[in-house]
Amino acid sequence: MQDSPNRYTRAMRTIRMPRWASRIYESLWRILARLLGTNVRFLARSATLVTISHGVSMLRGLITGYLVARLFPRELYGQYQFILSVVGAIAVCGLPNMGTALSRATARGEKGISLPVARIQFLISLLGSLILLAVIPLLPPERSALWPLFLLAAVIFPISQTANSFFAGLTIGNARFDATLRANLAWSAIVIVATLAILLFHPSAILLYATVTVLPALAYLWYGRKLLPTQEAAASVRHIVRYGISLTVVSLPMTLSWYLDKLLITGLLGLNQLAIFSVALLMPEQVKVWAKELLPVSFALQATGEDNRERRLRLAGIVGRMTLLFAAGIVLYIFLAPFLFAILFPNYPDAVLLSQIFSLTLLAIPSTLIAQYMEAQAMLSALRRSQWLSSVVFVIATLTLIPAYGLLGAVIARGILRCGYMCFTWFFLLRTPLSFSPHKQ
Repeated sequence: MQDSPNRYTRAMRTIRMPRWASRIYESLWRILARLLGTNVRFLARSATLVTISHGVSMLRGLITGYLVARLFPRELYGQYQFILSVVGAIAVCGLPNMGTALSRATARGEKGISLPVARIQFLISLLGSLILLAVIPLLPPERSALWPLFLLAAVIFPISQTANSFFAGLTIGNARFDATLRANLAWSAIVIVATLAILLFHPSAILLYATVTVLPALAYLWYGRKLLPTQEAAASVRHIVRYGISLTVVSLPMTLSWYLDKLLITGLLGLNQLAIFSVALLMPEQVKVWAKELLPVSFALQATGEDNRERRLRLAGIVGRMTLLFAAGIVLYIFLAPFLFAILFPNYPDAVLLSQIFSLTLLAIPSTLIAQYMEAQAMLSALRRSQWLSSVVFVIATLTLIPAYGLLGAVIARGILRCGYMCFTWFFLLRTPLSFSPHKQ
């Protein structure tokens, strides 16, 4: 990865210290930069901001995840997880990868693109709202009480999808992780207070869903609007929209298949089993969320510069070292899981073994850097093949293992998905010629 442009490093505050200490400090950064071949200062400061932001997210998750799972009746918690799964599957209609396309264009210095892209994405996202409304008459009698959740999701859907991409494009593309932290602090504080009020006074899946979707969307729109230039120059955004649509089509099977297991569990095993499965995934998924939030730190660096052998070798070394760190963390979690569940989720003893097995799938998380490299370098053909093939394998495993082995089958199928995606991304990256040009596809 190349050193980040000066506009990224200028975005970070300089630490004041004595002159002699400053010289040592600067020398250490230069030595590390030469050793690793990248802008270590930028990565360290950005990663610190993102990690603090994730700490806030974990506190919010303690409230919206742990307390909700523990205090909500299983049926109610299952309803909440069910609507999240349905909306997650419908999200492809809202072009969720538009944020990546916008970030890439912003990182490459394009101006006047944020608002035009947001308007187009909002209009396209209305299709998702129509689909959610169309599902309401098709709900089976035992799920008919869920229609208010679907109606609420239909109203919120285009706003939430557009706000996420709009904010990601501005903050990730410009490396403004300080703005990400401020927005996260603001809406997390409000969500925590609102969720506690819901738990204490009126437990409701509808109120909870509205809280965790509307508040972040409003915060992203508010803080994102403040990052826009005073006057944005008019610009054509067709190429950005096309790239966002292409990325969404590429990720379509992965997005749909990722929610297949929860929908299948609901249909075959019921909402109570869905609640157990969701709790089993809760703590390991926090690690995945943290890793996902760290990925934008490297995106701006991956999007600048050309594809070459040195960058690929450096990327492989980083992924290998991260995998070893993840392996150590997984061993520790497997040992601690019974004690953690006894304290945090005493009502879900049947989720412990599932959670321990699922934690093994985290070994594949560092390899998501390979997929990000493909996105940043516009290797759409390699990315499409990786996602489509791994999705096909996952769907086959899910449809086979869940009816046969229940929740254990669902956990194994997710492991197959992550392992398959890791292997396919490595394989197709190695097959893609060096000095790749997206115009060749």
